[in-house]
Amino acid sequence: MTRRFLSYAKFNVYLAVLGRRADGYHELDTLLQALSLADTLTFTATEGTRIEVSCDDPRVPADGDNLVGRALALLRERHGVRRGMRVQIAKRIPPQAGLGGGSGNAACALAAANLIWRLDLPEEALERLAAEIGSDAAFFIRGGAQRGRGRGERLAPTEALPDSRWIVVKPPWGLETGLVYRGLRAVLTPPQERIRMVLEQVAKRDPASVARSMFNDLESAARGVKPEVGEVRAWMADQGLDGAVLAGSGSAW
Repeated sequence: MTRRFLSYAKFNVYLAVLGRRADGYHELDTLLQALSLADTLTFTATEGTRIEVSCDDPRVPADGDNLVGRALALLRERHGVRRGMRVQIAKRIPPQAGLGGGSGNAACALAAANLIWRLDLPEEALERLAAEIGSDAAFFIRGGAQRGRGRGERLAPTEALPDSRWIVVKPPWGLETGLVYRGLRAVLTPPQERIRMVLEQVAKRDPASVARSMFNDLESAARGVKPEVGEVRAWMADQGLDGAVLAGSGSAW
């Protein structure tokens, strides 16, 4: 059996960092919105138990080093599955961009294998597995618009952004998520008022007002890792782009 699935990108309308947790992660409050930009994943059930993952983008690791391979291995381990899968990824979401390409692919693999292997797991079970793969991976099981707390895995549905075109700007270099978070300094501005402003503008259904209220507490840390982040910000201001915000840990906007 061969099936094709779309794995969508996301962006963070706002991303507030509330502090560092005892487990080493950061406590977040973020509004995640799915985008129409998507990878195409082709799944083929195979004889035996081997999991094979390939990608048309050489920057993306293959097989066991890929989050898709890790997700399928985790699913098999937890639910006693003894079946194989071949996955081909046609990549359109750039890696190391903060758009959730890897996490989204992992979540897509869980949902696809649940159907192809006929496991009949509920969405909540897939979300729990996805959260073990990546902090934002559970979001991609649900999609749409979700407010994420904790590491970003505790989700609550929220009002979607008004229909509009959102421009994604991706510089030729990427940013590693771990390096950006390690470079994060204490956030001095309490986020509650900024969060309230974003949510109010989303409720008003005015894309321009939403764009002007968006923020990301990781931007200064990303600039510390890669000073060119500041140059991209300045270039976008020169172009008159309204309310540009870094996507996740970058490097896309």
